[in-house]
Amino acid sequence: MKLIHCADIHLDSALNSNFSKEKAGERNAEILSTFLSMISFARDNGIKAILIAGDLFDKKHVTKKVSEMVMAAITEASAVDFYYLKGNHDALDFTESFNTLPSNLFLFENSWTSYNLSDKVTVTGAEFDDVNAPILSDALSLDKEKINIVMLHGTASESALRSEGETIAVKSYKNKGIDYMALGHIHAQYSGVIDERGDYAYSGCLEGRGFDELGEHGFIILDINEEEGRISREFHRFSTRILYNPRVDVTGVANTLEAEEKVREVLDSLSIGPQDMIKISLTGMVDADVDISPELITKRFESGYNYVKTKVASISTANSFYEYISHKKGTETVSKPIASHLTYDEELYKKVCMLLETKDTLNPISRLIDKQLFNSLDVEAKQYYINNLTQKYKSMKMRYYKEHPMSLFN
Repeated sequence: MKLIHCADIHLDSALNSNFSKEKAGERNAEILSTFLSMISFARDNGIKAILIAGDLFDKKHVTKKVSEMVMAAITEASAVDFYYLKGNHDALDFTESFNTLPSNLFLFENSWTSYNLSDKVTVTGAEFDDVNAPILSDALSLDKEKINIVMLHGTASESALRSEGETIAVKSYKNKGIDYMALGHIHAQYSGVIDERGDYAYSGCLEGRGFDELGEHGFIILDINEEEGRISREFHRFSTRILYNPRVDVTGVANTLEAEEKVREVLDSLSIGPQDMIKISLTGMVDADVDISPELITKRFESGYNYVKTKVASISTANSFYEYISHKKGTETVSKPIASHLTYDEELYKKVCMLLETKDTLNPISRLIDKQLFNSLDVEAKQYYINNLTQKYKSMKMRYYKEHPMSLFN
């Protein structure tokens, strides 16, 4: 016997934190399509039942169009049984809006409800509320001679001694005769051990809806050997798209085009398909006068993927080269070779003035370099140092002639 365990599909989500209204509508349609495709997969591959462990919908009131499509798909897949346990986001009125329910749809309440899939396999579930969470484990009574699957929606905790709110105290379900606990609420695939007999697992969401739901998504296929009393499981990737959120360190870039090259290097190192969605997060440290355009970076890459968004996640500005080096080396301060209490820029300006006053301006950058520090840097930091020093020399030269205009005639 084979079953599908899925959860956290969140049909009819708002999706307004990352997407425009138009893109959110498109993505919602894709999520619904993936759910319907999962039903087709079950029907075509001899799946006995689909266990929906909560949050089929994303809000208390779902649109009529979506609820009717879901109910029609369940009805048409008459050879597949659906065990639907509501989660904290689910629509209270989903089934109430229909006069009759299909015979292959089975529901749960806030007390334990059991269904026999065969003489040897039972599915038992209960929907958490504010009252029943602490007492559900004590009230659970299973036939230990059978293969027992338990469905819940909440956050599994292996340290908690007592279930409260949405917390499922795994310890309280030990030695209850559970072979597999099908859970929902966590949007990533995850599993753990209940006791020597049974495990618990989250299937994760069916499709990533935002950039906090990264990586592969799908459902779990349970393969039950009734003769041996054994359940094996396998994650089946089923999502239409994979969402990525690469962090790109743009430290030391002088403009948006250089930042674009950093982004390109990171994207090329990842196996991202043209059908996938990307949120690029820019990090690092740049000069105070560097202005990076996330919008331009998005435009440069959006033709290669289904969706691209670029955000400045944590870019700080370096007011001096030493701040930059501190950032690169992960240290709070860098020992400065300048002995005085003056700032780096002030001390550098004194050196520039000395060069200009003595007319010793042949190859001035090489004369201003702190060679001991320069030799200790990596290639990238050396390039940044030279660029930084060149820019400062030019601006300080202009400052000098503004402050000493007569020097132009000497």
